[in-house]
Amino acid sequence: MKSLLALPDSNTGRGSTLRLEIARLLIARGQVAEAAAYLDQRPPAGANFNFVLWNLERGSIAKRLGDTARAQRSSALVSAAWTEADEPLRQLAAERHLAVIPRAARSPQK
Repeated sequence: MKSLLALPDSNTGRGSTLRLEIARLLIARGQVAEAAAYLDQRPPAGANFNFVLWNLERGSIAKRLGDTARAQRSSALVSAAWTEADEPLRQLAAERHLAVIPRAARSPQK
């Protein structure tokens, strides 16, 4: 893990994606605060796909750490990005959202 944390983003060509994966590894190890600090070192620049993924992960971490305000800000950014997406992406987002809702919690189909 120490080697991954020391790896410069520019050496991989996958900077933002690699940072998210390393943060997820830290979370899996129970190092949630460290994952938050690691992501905060270098958020992605610009409003792009990686920025949305970063906010999705950062909001989840904030929620786990009890930082409700940060979690809500990140959630709002992600929601805005999805609502502004083109139709195929909105449909995909809706399908993915439905996929994570337990069947028992879904409205019955008519």
